[in-house]
Amino acid sequence: MSHIIFESDCKTIVDKIYVQKSGSSEEEDAIIGDFCCILSPNPNSSVKFLRKQANVIANILRQMQTMIVLLYIIFHLIVFL
Repeated sequence: MSHIIFESDCKTIVDKIYVQKSGSSEEEDAIIGDFCCILSPNPNSSVKFLRKQANVIANILRQMQTMIVLLYIIFHLIVFL
């Protein structure tokens, strides 16, 4: 598998993944444990903290992609009706 970078805007979660420290709940510990199991066979993978401001740009791009798909569907519905 190639180099995969996981990004999160939650510094607490990123820190817990690297330190493998127990979380505030069993569910959180289970999720972090599962994620660490996914990462362990892929030594080229990494987890990075991403500030929310940078994440906003990714969210805007995702919303634009969704809007383009919806416009595409609407266009094809109008053309074929």
